[in-house]
Amino acid sequence: MTDLETLDQAHLLHPLVEWRKHEKDGPRIVTGGKGIRLQLEDGSEVIDGLSGLVNINVGHGRTEIRDAVAAQMGAIAYYPAFWNFSTEPAVRLAERLTQLFPKDREIDHFLFTTGGSDANEIAIRLARLYHGVQGHEDRRKIVSRSRAFHGITRAAGSATRLFAYHLFEAPEPLHVETASPYCLRCDLDESYPDCKLACANDIASVIEREGSETVAAVIVEPVLGTGGFIPPPNGYFERLQEICKDTGVLLIVDEVITGFGRTGKWFAMEEFDIHPDIVTFAKGLTSGYLPLGGVGLKRSVYEEIRDSTPDGLPFMGGLTYNNHATSCAAAPQTSTSSRTRASSRTPRRWAPTCSIGSASASATNPSRARSAAPASPVRSSGRSRAATNRSAA
Repeated sequence: MTDLETLDQAHLLHPLVEWRKHEKDGPRIVTGGKGIRLQLEDGSEVIDGLSGLVNINVGHGRTEIRDAVAAQMGAIAYYPAFWNFSTEPAVRLAERLTQLFPKDREIDHFLFTTGGSDANEIAIRLARLYHGVQGHEDRRKIVSRSRAFHGITRAAGSATRLFAYHLFEAPEPLHVETASPYCLRCDLDESYPDCKLACANDIASVIEREGSETVAAVIVEPVLGTGGFIPPPNGYFERLQEICKDTGVLLIVDEVITGFGRTGKWFAMEEFDIHPDIVTFAKGLTSGYLPLGGVGLKRSVYEEIRDSTPDGLPFMGGLTYNNHATSCAAAPQTSTSSRTRASSRTPRRWAPTCSIGSASASATNPSRARSAAPASPVRSSGRSRAATNRSAA
């Protein structure tokens, strides 16, 4: 056991590790990285197969990112974005993202955060604000899907629907759960395509049950990430967008994992023809070189909040490190590196889980292996409704 390993065990906490086990087994100390490879303290070299936490999109050791960060720190490392203060890297990054997002999405106003959780936290706050300033204060509920992961802060954590995150802290009551688009282990015990997109229609049923006048937004990952890296069935997002449009519910698209080239396009919304009202992002924005996330608003959403907010009331959603100058300085270098790498990438084709053969899964396992995923001890009324409907049928 090295000195560093001993000190780590004595003083440093790690997420997603059993602490008793960690005290026994100790840490793996990473000392360097280049490209896809990591160097460990014991002298060994390994491939970074998970790309950090699915965020080091351009690889380790990019000197252009290091140099940009050093130059910004030499000028001014940080100043708060509160009131009307700004710095050049944040302004330039906002303009750069306006160019990266598809033009017809009209996403052109941004607030930068420290990561994905607080980006989703602010997105939910903005969705509620959007309705509230129009006089619809009751539209506060957030709809999310089983297997979803949107972070671990209060609202974002409530939108997360993985049972282990709620063992000792239940989601907020203003959050409701619907079925996930996972055909192999369908929440509704249906088979694609005969189901006619029952998982998407479940969202419509939940909104109707709760009352559309109480629902602010639906939040979704284009590809379920932590819940299993599961792409949606064909037609899913087309139907979901119809539902949101018909009910006046905002659509928040969480591109924290899928953004910045992870799916082969800049954003997964291009893969699935999604037109969000609010988009969140992080991870690949700086490829992990510095903490940074963000929220992007569709122009019409921004303008509604701007024009309908009472005089004298500022946006009360600030964080100390919003629009952080040094973190923002790293991001344009990352997007340039991503573009270079993407230009040589072989085109690929999506294979949604539904096309793999949900019928064959049903034939080999009539229960559709639903028990393979541990049931959440925290049940939303949405899941109870689906169970009730199946029993009645």
